[in-house]
Amino acid sequence: MNIEIGKKIKTLRLQKGMTQEELAAKLNMSSQAISKWENNVTMPDIQLLPDLSVILGVTIDDLFALTDDTHLERIENMIYNEHFISKDDYNYAEQFLKEKLNDGGKKSQCLTLLAELHIHRSEEHRELASHYAKDALILTPDKKASHNALRDAENGVIFDWNFSNRHKCRTSKFSF
Repeated sequence: MNIEIGKKIKTLRLQKGMTQEELAAKLNMSSQAISKWENNVTMPDIQLLPDLSVILGVTIDDLFALTDDTHLERIENMIYNEHFISKDDYNYAEQFLKEKLNDGGKKSQCLTLLAELHIHRSEEHRELASHYAKDALILTPDKKASHNALRDAENGVIFDWNFSNRHKCRTSKFSF
């Protein structure tokens, strides 16, 4: 993973119109420490990242200059390893992938990941729908709409209630 946090800090600091001394004062440290970060001699202590992100007006993730491949790997891991993807993570992944569709070399991978991301989201919704339909059936077991909702949520087929009736009639005719 290629992380150049020093360059990112410098860019964000300059965008804010801050000097190294001003940033150092806000973090209660020396301007030499900021200079060392920005020249990739040292890295900021992990405990400083929350304050640093607030001062620079970005998320902690935004402090790290991640490569496109790292973002793509992160999205793949999210899709394959997370049972439920948070709204923020889903939006991040979808936005990043859509922005990268113009990159000819990565277009196919981005389209595939977009498809997998949406499939993952639909499976999440299907699971929630199944849960709600089951709860509805506990409360009103005779309600046809609840049965239909559960069937649809579970990707079921339409149950032929006549089959069981016909089956009972046929077996009773031949029973002695």
